[in-house]
Amino acid sequence: MSEIEIKISELNDSPWRFKVIPSKDFDNLVNTITTYGSHATNPILVARIEGKFYIVDGHARRDAIAEAGFDKAKCIVAEWVRNFNDMRVWSFRLNRHGHYNPLALLRMVKEDIKVLGSVEKVSTDYGVSSEYVNTLLKLDALDDSAKAIVDKVIDIARKRYQFVLEQINTYQLSNIAELEPKQQIEVLEWLFHDIMYGPPNESLVSLPSIYEVIAEIEKHRSKSATIASKVVRNKHRSKEYAKNVDQLEFSCSCGNKFHVDFSIGEVCEYVEEDNLIIKKKVETIHTVSDKMSEGTESKNQPKHGRSSSKQLHLNAR
Repeated sequence: MSEIEIKISELNDSPWRFKVIPSKDFDNLVNTITTYGSHATNPILVARIEGKFYIVDGHARRDAIAEAGFDKAKCIVAEWVRNFNDMRVWSFRLNRHGHYNPLALLRMVKEDIKVLGSVEKVSTDYGVSSEYVNTLLKLDALDDSAKAIVDKVIDIARKRYQFVLEQINTYQLSNIAELEPKQQIEVLEWLFHDIMYGPPNESLVSLPSIYEVIAEIEKHRSKSATIASKVVRNKHRSKEYAKNVDQLEFSCSCGNKFHVDFSIGEVCEYVEEDNLIIKKKVETIHTVSDKMSEGTESKNQPKHGRSSSKQLHLNAR
């Protein structure tokens, strides 16, 4: 594979660009290129399709090179990418890790299901399980207004609250997608209230605890929930923990990851022992529910659990 220089103006975005790069990381990339030149980064991988160059991997590099004032970028032409289907597959393989927009990824996968004909064929080409693809397809049930909220939160988080990007994942959104449209919007606005309307200082932003999120989703999924009820963020969250949600995974502010299994009423933490990641039981769901109730009755309980050592926060950094 040989490198060639291509004008920035000739490098077209992939129609299914789904990877998200935080503004801080992008600014650092621009500074590096400004200081050391456009050749300080890896070549951009492009495909020649229908007489045009499309970026397979390297959108942020192209944008940073242009921002630094250069009009050309070194590229590698992926001769093995012959059509848009190939481009979508390789875009996923090369960009699946890191921050991404699940809705943009959904649009891309739906295109390949049209071309390939089945979830199984898509999962084989992408190198993922059928369960992963099916979970992603559940996001199609999100109301258009709910999708607009997700896109807005991702855009704001990219600019100011990088840690939030780790919480906007396919699995969490797939659970919200099972709600009625109005309920989807209520849960999303409740969950990301501080992001959409909160302070510009990241340290002042609070996201609900893992248990509050689980309770809020189940509150809306439960048949006994009042559909017309409004979610008030500063009031005590529902104690009705999920019976219909099978499993959920979340991260806390310290970086630790947790797995909730409702079938056995258990919360486990992912810990490293002897270079292996294992799940270690930490609390039962009912025990945590009782602790939350006791804490709420205390006059000194802070809103959203900002200072509470009893709660875990969706604030992975």
